[in-house]
Amino acid sequence: MSATTYQRTLSTLGELPWMLMVVGALILLSMLLRAAGREGVYTGNTATRMHRLGWWLIAGSITAEIAQANAQAALLATLTREAPYSVSSWFGQRWPGR
Repeated sequence: MSATTYQRTLSTLGELPWMLMVVGALILLSMLLRAAGREGVYTGNTATRMHRLGWWLIAGSITAEIAQANAQAALLATLTREAPYSVSSWFGQRWPGR
């Protein structure tokens, strides 16, 4: 049995947010290093760029993880009938032992 186009799309959507986050981080890091080489390490611009890179990594990691979890849950729902997927099932998920 081969994967459908929808399943392949969900699989790609599971990987895409992390790739975008890493590419964005590398671009910000490149800008930071170029500015630090031009202006010096201990300047306000370098600190601002470092601050932006840090927030990009924090917010990007959280966003990418949520997007990946949703894509994987939706993919799992297409592969089995025992794991239905919807927004309400994702937020109202029951944890083992409860």
